[in-house]
Parts: sequence; C-alpha cells; structure tokens
Amino acid sequence: MRYVIIGAGAVGGTIGVRLGEAGHDVTLVARGAHLDAIRRRGLTLRTPDRTATWRGPATDAPGERPLPADTVLVLTVKSQDTPAALADWADAPVAGGGTAGERLPLFTAQNGVANEPAALRLFARGVGSTEVDHLNGEIVLLGRLHGVPTPANAAVAYAVRRAARERIPAGGFPPAELAKMIG
Repeated sequence: MRYVIIGAGAVGGTIGVRLGEAGHDVTLVARGAHLDAIRRRGLTLRTPDRTATWRGPATDAPGERPLPADTVLVLTVKSQDTPAALADWADAPVAGGGTAGERLPLFTAQNGVANEPAALRLFARGVGSTEVDHLNGEIVLLGRLHGVPTPANAAVAYAVRRAARERIPAGGFPPAELAKMIG
C-alpha cells in the first residue's frame, strides 16, 4: 500500500513520518518553501522522547503519471483548502484506468464538519461503498456505523496504530499482513 499525505503540516507530517518509519511508501504533498525544505532536508518530527527525519518523495500536485492502484490518500489540509485539494486529486489518473475519485480510498484527518461531505461528493470508491473516514491520531471507521464494508480502512488503521505504538523500523512492516486484510 502506498500513502499520499495531502498536506504535510503538523498532522499530515506526523502521519507521514510515522508511516515512513514503519517502512511504508509515503509521498508528502506540500507547497512553496515548505515543499522546497522537505525536498532538501526531509521532514523532521520531534517528540519528547525522540527525533525522526523522513526523506522521500514530495510534490505539490498529482502529476501526469497515474497513481498506483494500491494508493491511499490522506487529506490533512486546513478546511479552507479542502475544496481545491479535493478537486486537484479527484481527477488524478490511476494505473489501470479511472481516477482517484472513482477508485482510491480517501481518509480525512481534519477538524471541521464540512470536509467529509465535500469529500463524499468527489470520492466514491466503488458503487455503493464509500471509504471516507477521519484519521486524527486513530482512525474512526465511519463505514462501520453505516454498514459499509471498509477493508482498506481496517488495513490503514492497523498500519498506523502499529507504526505509532510498536515503532516498527523502516522496511520492517510485513506487506503480506496488509494484503491479507484487504483481500
């Protein structure tokens, strides 16, 4: 599974660094001087007990190459930037056909009450099943509340919790475990 963290600020940066530390393929999305700094020096996460620097791909837009079909989008921008970010990423092509809005799961890690309805208008993974959920420290699986199967959500929740709690070293997270969960 690959993660694109749309908004590499405090929340998105923390999620991205933690997932990267656990060995996941992470791309951070940022703008301006922040993007330049990430590209030059990586992104450093400082906590009371340690400091970790993640180095990896960073961008400011989807780009022309199709996103891999196993990509998970995590939206962490400020609420006022949500409509533009959703519009940018919903139309991004996905390998094998279709767009991110049609085929990829999107998680939100934002404050506010208007973000999820906006995301639901542009991201509907599959017919009759939508996987748009909160991710703020821990993932809240809204799909369960509505009886919608969310295998990608369960896999992401597992990966984030395990990466944060067990401090799995980069490359140490068994991809086969996630593959079994998703099916």
